[in-house]
Amino acid sequence: MGTSAAQNDLGVAAVVIGILAVVSGVLYFPIGVILGLVGIGVGIAGRRRVQRGEAANGRRAATGLALSVLGLLVAVGVGLLFGFVVKAANEKCGDTELSPAEQQQCLDEELD
Repeated sequence: MGTSAAQNDLGVAAVVIGILAVVSGVLYFPIGVILGLVGIGVGIAGRRRVQRGEAANGRRAATGLALSVLGLLVAVGVGLLFGFVVKAANEKCGDTELSPAEQQQCLDEELD
């Protein structure tokens, strides 16, 4: 069990990174994207260790991989939503005839 237990760390890491990717994808999407990509790599590496017989936690590595993919998708979705909201607000409030104070007031009203 010594070798197997020592090699199971990638599966555990994949789950932790996957959970962080999902949470970060909602709260701060750029970090969610980065963690999602890292988690995918770690999850794949964990699955490969299981396939080679070097680890015994295939389900945990697969769960981490799935959570990382979900985190990446959530982060990309939140990022796209954020981009659409900012673009719509800019189109409405970006009129050059408005003073900077009026533009700020318009943005405050649109983004609330």
